[in-house]
Amino acid sequence: MKKIIASTLASFALLTGSSLAHAYNETVFPTKCTLAFTAQGGGLQIVVGYFKLEGIGDIHCVSLNGDVESRAVRVTIGGHPIAARVGIGLFRVYGLTESFGLDGSIDGIYGNYTQLGTMASAGLGVAGAIAIENPLNGLNMNLNLSGVIGLGAEHGLSTFTIEPL
Repeated sequence: MKKIIASTLASFALLTGSSLAHAYNETVFPTKCTLAFTAQGGGLQIVVGYFKLEGIGDIHCVSLNGDVESRAVRVTIGGHPIAARVGIGLFRVYGLTESFGLDGSIDGIYGNYTQLGTMASAGLGVAGAIAIENPLNGLNMNLNLSGVIGLGAEHGLSTFTIEPL
């Protein structure tokens, strides 16, 4: 009888320890990501109009527990016919975005962000933006600094979308 009780307790301890270890491994950690991308496009928009940049890039994420992931992504900036922004011109943007997300995985970085940005170029120029993702998908923030080739200027609110390829 003592052997049966000892065996049952040992089995319970193993199962409980295994479940706790499994739960620990699935703990969500904040993720820091770097997105390098190239996008091109432009348009004319003074609240009403069309202004959109599209491109591709690579995203590289590292979680606080050391997990590393990299993937190719599609990037879209703008594209809505009514937006709180003023923009005119054609651009090619070489961007570098640092992102911090609380979701814990590279999949949490995907989504639609609300972005406040400025871009200006007369041949060569610069762009900068800050973006926040919809909190329903997990709170993610981006800080973007880009080199720009083109002619024109853009300033205001737009969307910044990151999608898997």
